[in-house]
Amino acid sequence: MYIVDGEGRIYGCRVVDDPRIMKTLSTKISFKILEELSSKPSTLSELSSRLSLTMQRLSYHLKRLVESGLVEYTLDDIGGRKCKVYRLKHSGILVLPPGVKPIGRLSFQKIEAIPALYPFIENGSFNAIIVIGSPDPHGRYGYAASDGYSAIDLALFLGSFVNRSVDVAYKLDTQVTATDKAGNLILVGGPKSNMLTDEVNRFLPISFEYSENLRDWTIYSPLSGRRYIEKHIGLIARIENPFSTGKVVLVLAGKGFRGTRAAIVGFIKYPDRILEGNIYNSRIKCRVVRGLDIDSDGIIDDVEFVE
Repeated sequence: MYIVDGEGRIYGCRVVDDPRIMKTLSTKISFKILEELSSKPSTLSELSSRLSLTMQRLSYHLKRLVESGLVEYTLDDIGGRKCKVYRLKHSGILVLPPGVKPIGRLSFQKIEAIPALYPFIENGSFNAIIVIGSPDPHGRYGYAASDGYSAIDLALFLGSFVNRSVDVAYKLDTQVTATDKAGNLILVGGPKSNMLTDEVNRFLPISFEYSENLRDWTIYSPLSGRRYIEKHIGLIARIENPFSTGKVVLVLAGKGFRGTRAAIVGFIKYPDRILEGNIYNSRIKCRVVRGLDIDSDGIIDDVEFVE
């Protein structure tokens, strides 16, 4: 959720109303760990050095923070070996006892300044076109796209920040004109299903590649050297529009429906994480997410950030 302070600054926060998590937060060491991780992601040895605590003692408290959903980690290659790099899962924590009642409700239109939504939404207006793949066989791969259905949740999310009517919110990739390409674009689906994603693929810091050996598409990251082949891996990339200076392209895509669904869920639930940049190069606004089915209903409803 988002918290607005008295000066209008917006923070992405995790609401804590579980007494067990509150107990975890109550220790001095846990609080110090959160304070350190709010500055930058760190390994266990880095935290041990800065806090002057043994790694065994830190491991106990980190385990509890990870289990509480307040801290997460990724396995990164550091000095030739895999190390756990810990980071805050949310930029802030709001402790809210269950009995506390809200004093009112703030309309989403009032918090349209979430940075990740700019310039797609500005002053309550939608300044982009969502491009989805045509459901008919098309493009150089002759593929009938199914990713477009996952854009429904995206449209509902974006619409909650818009307070002006929209003439055209989306187009099929087969309908996009040169004029459309010169504006801000949100591309849903990978290069096999979306011809416009296929066009911008070569400009992406992390891109889609076809593997002759696997006879399948993969997502390759030169930043980490990893090649992702799982169907529930999604790519969230924000780049300058290669067709028009000053405009932005947002790509939400996977190898298929599940991967694209993961990318959209990641963008909706954690928009601030996109602007943090890739964990290997924060200047590159390109993230890889793995879709999760938390409630085991067969639908991806959360993600973890792989890089």
